Amino acid sequence: MRAKGCVVWYKNGVKQCEEVKDEAEMSKAQEEADDRYIERIMADAAIAQRKRDRAAKQARGSRF
Repeated sequence: MRAKGCVVWYKNGVKQCEEVKDEAEMSKAQEEADDRYIERIMADAAIAQRKRDRAAKQARGSRF
């Protein structure tokens, strides 16, 4: 039988035990990962907006 909060796995034929994080730690880690993902998307969006603004400004300036 496995102990509560323990996952049994084998390494070179020898039983190993790795403690599993509790639910609160796992959800907190997932939220932090989601926040980093959202921050990266927002940073990419800001870069794209600046590029669009620069291109539009150049297009307006090249008119006769």
